[in-house]
Amino acid sequence: MKGIAKVFALIFFGLVLATVSARAGVIEGTVKDEKSGDALIGANVKVVGTNLGAATDLDGRYTITGVPDGVYSLRVFYGGFTPRVMTGVAVAGDQPVTMNIKLQAMSSSDSDAMRIEDVYVTAERVRNTNAAILTERQRSAVIGDGISAEQIRLSPDGTSSDALKRVTGLSIVNNKFVFIRGVTDRYNSTTVNGVGVTSTDTDVDKKSFSFDLIPSSLISNTVVAKTATPDLPGDFSGGLVQVNTLDFPSGFTANASVESGHD
Repeated sequence: MKGIAKVFALIFFGLVLATVSARAGVIEGTVKDEKSGDALIGANVKVVGTNLGAATDLDGRYTITGVPDGVYSLRVFYGGFTPRVMTGVAVAGDQPVTMNIKLQAMSSSDSDAMRIEDVYVTAERVRNTNAAILTERQRSAVIGDGISAEQIRLSPDGTSSDALKRVTGLSIVNNKFVFIRGVTDRYNSTTVNGVGVTSTDTDVDKKSFSFDLIPSSLISNTVVAKTATPDLPGDFSGGLVQVNTLDFPSGFTANASVESGHD
């Protein structure tokens, strides 16, 4: 008898569960733009206070299943539109409840609108490597050469004049003046960070710049243009030495290095 009672109890319990599950309701409907009537694809519809929810399909339709009997609120959210909460949604039995929802597009006057400020991503082009110098020479429309900070660090050069000795076609006179392709310094020009520099020679007929004034450790790169183009200064006939530096220190700096070797 006890065994039969247990069987009937299990059957009764199963029927109760089936009845409860069968009475789980369904909330369905559409989400559209209130102004144009277009379907909003991917809008989120959630039953407030539960983990139940759904997203709209390509036709703007949504279906939320397994909703127990009760009165609920629906929260609808879609990017660029004002969120909306639908209250008093009554679910009773397994009959679907239809809720067609229309959302308003956000305007600049909406106090609760979600706004994303403009984001600017900037970066400074790396120009102090050998690869950067070679790339610039490949793209350049003029004949020229150059030297980078990466190459200078591998040498014992102390000033920019020492570094320029390694540039093809340049000669250094008096350890500070530049001759380009054998043309004297009178016919050459120099810019530092794009700004033309004045002569450092007492002879006013020359445009000689003393390159021993700039420490090599402050140089980002030096590019020598040997032909003229419209974007370059027009006051040279031999060549143009374009010195680009790193940030100048605000105070006195001193560098020291020690090297040793043996055979």
